[in-house]
Amino acid sequence: MPVNERGGVARRARKHKPLLFGGVFLRLLVGPHNCKFSAHEDLLCARSTFFKQRFQPVRKPISGDCAVCLQELEMTDTEYCKTCGQNFHVSCIQDWVKKFNNTCPSCRTVWHRIGDLKSSTLDQLDPDGFDVYVQWFYSDRIPQYNGDADDRVLRLLKAHIVGETLNDAGFINAVRTEIAEIALEARSQTGISYTVIDFTYKHTHEPCRLRSFMCDLYALAGRPGFLKDVGNVSRLFLIDMVESFMNKSGLDGNPDVWGMLADAGHIELEGDEDKS
Repeated sequence: MPVNERGGVARRARKHKPLLFGGVFLRLLVGPHNCKFSAHEDLLCARSTFFKQRFQPVRKPISGDCAVCLQELEMTDTEYCKTCGQNFHVSCIQDWVKKFNNTCPSCRTVWHRIGDLKSSTLDQLDPDGFDVYVQWFYSDRIPQYNGDADDRVLRLLKAHIVGETLNDAGFINAVRTEIAEIALEARSQTGISYTVIDFTYKHTHEPCRLRSFMCDLYALAGRPGFLKDVGNVSRLFLIDMVESFMNKSGLDGNPDVWGMLADAGHIELEGDEDKS
């Protein structure tokens, strides 16, 4: 499906550090039908604790100096010891293992070199949501997919669930910001239908941050009367909506939608991290 990128989201999403791709490429089979994706292992592990624990559990944080040349690590690609987890510049460790009998400079164990291509199956992740994730961490933008407001939000809800599984707070914030953008755009026309709420409640379990976010968003930006034409409305959603309205009356801060969502802790606006 063709996609376009919109710059508005990037203004509010937190920026990444410069991308360091690393030399290992992952071939990922995602979802029950094994949809194929490819991505750099170092980049995935730097973004997500889920991938870090799965593919690089012993690796130490990439900070400080290379133990071989004593220069800063973060400005170039690195490689790490699979035994002790110490990081080195790729060029430094290549020279070292040639000169010093293929051992780690830190722990002195045999240096284990892994191939440049690895495969893994992630059948618990939704491929549509994971596609959003892959495009986001390479471009720092949420792609805008073709379709009406409901279709776009449904894909982003899948992406949100992926982000929670991968434990990537930056991605979750970017997805929520995009969902709010779409909801505000659609409010002046047909609005977002109950379909997206129904999806949210069927694919999550309480208590749930995604349910809370969607209820707060509907309370702030929903189209008046949108529930009157809905047949069977989730009882849990109605309870959550009432609680959301009650909580809104006690929130301090800006009365606009963005300010209220930020005050509720759902998204981070540009400059918020500088205040903490």
